[in-house]
Amino acid sequence: MSVRNGNGEIVLFVSPCPGDHLILQQIFASSNWQLEAAVTAVDALAIVDGNPGGTAAVICDHQLPPHDWRWLLFQLGRLPAPPNLI
Repeated sequence: MSVRNGNGEIVLFVSPCPGDHLILQQIFASSNWQLEAAVTAVDALAIVDGNPGGTAAVICDHQLPPHDWRWLLFQLGRLPAPPNLI
C-alpha cells in the first residue's frame, strides 16, 4: 500500500495488523506526506534500503513477528542515514 500526495517526505508504517494500515492510510490521505507500508520488519528494511531519496520516519507496531521494534531500531541504526523511528 502506498499513499502519495505531492512531493512530501516518505513515512513508512510497519504493522502486521491490516486495520492499523487502513486507519493510517485514511489519516495520511489528506497530508503532504507519502505513506509506504510494510507488514514485517524485514520488509520495512527492504523498503528503506530501496528508497534512494531516503525515508523521513518509520512508524511501527511494538510487535513485528518474528521481531519487535527494538530489532528494527538496531537494524535501522546500522544505516548511513537512518530514519527516525516512532
